[in-house]
Amino acid sequence: MKLKIRIVVISILLALLNTINWSTASHAQSLPVARDIKEFPASFPYAAYESKDNLGRHIQFYLTDKTATDERPLMVILQGSGCASNFMLRDGKVAGSWHGLVRRANNGRAQILLIDKPGVNLFDSPTNPGSTDSCSQEFRREQTGERWLAAIGTALKGAIALRGKNPKAILALGHSEGAVFAVRLALQHPDISHVAALAAVPASQLLSFYDMAFSSEGFIASGGGSKSEQTRRVTQAWRDVSSDPQSAEKIVFGHPHRYWADKFTPFPYEKLEKTNAKFFLAFGDKDTNSAPRTMDAFAVELLTRNRDLTWIRVEDADHGFTKTGAAPGSGMAPMLDRVTAWFFNEPFDQSHVVWPITANPSGTPNPTNTANPT
Repeated sequence: MKLKIRIVVISILLALLNTINWSTASHAQSLPVARDIKEFPASFPYAAYESKDNLGRHIQFYLTDKTATDERPLMVILQGSGCASNFMLRDGKVAGSWHGLVRRANNGRAQILLIDKPGVNLFDSPTNPGSTDSCSQEFRREQTGERWLAAIGTALKGAIALRGKNPKAILALGHSEGAVFAVRLALQHPDISHVAALAAVPASQLLSFYDMAFSSEGFIASGGGSKSEQTRRVTQAWRDVSSDPQSAEKIVFGHPHRYWADKFTPFPYEKLEKTNAKFFLAFGDKDTNSAPRTMDAFAVELLTRNRDLTWIRVEDADHGFTKTGAAPGSGMAPMLDRVTAWFFNEPFDQSHVVWPITANPSGTPNPTNTANPT
């Protein structure tokens, strides 16, 4: 009798185990669903996909080279703050953002991945792109670091699943807010081999705001008042956010409390020692959106922790690397050319490079970047 009971129990357990294994395998083999975007012309370089993440959301992303089945490198491009889509419509035609400059510099050597943020619809183009003034309530609810990182991770896994092979190298490239998440993504995904953080770092945004207030520079100083008044504004913002950190309705400096609660959190610098990614950190010393001294401090953390670092501090350049008197946006393309060359271990313009020191500033490969992703 006891033997029969044991056999029945074992049979039930095996049946359950088979069900679990089948379910897991089925989930692992599921691929992103292709989306038909009627506005995308037949020659459009991107294909649209959708994957469901572990939070039940439908993550929308876009890939070049949709038929790729090899190990070519992958570039994950992360946009700045706000609720703009990666694409917009102009006179009925699809237009993009600065990721188009990366695609030009890349010249087909790597596959490119773009992800729309949860709560953003394709072709959304807000009137005030960097803030949430005209963003949906759904987007404001989704504005936390962990939820955005989860969406990026889902798209990244989906992109790799579609080709069926791991890329030989993966670059996480971000500008402004995108730079913050490029670094954070590398700490969560060890397959990220290169990180390019442009015009921002993941250090606590509170530190950056206080730096602006103490020096009466940048975004905080634009509100006027004395240094003491600017400092009080920052302190009040911190107190407001701390009193209701999960609010998606209460707004400070153009974003909900839940957004700043994530951005004000101290960065875990010790985790930098657990990634083997190579870092490219670049910013302008006239940046008014991110505090240059805060970005300097982050670069020093990378340097003293012996991370593979290229550190560029462009003199007289703003948040988009535009120099005084130059045409708006004119500095972004040359910087993205440098990032792309760095990723492919090619010579690039060495002007304004703080580290590594090179004997030939006119253009030599980064001596510490020896692994060619191609």
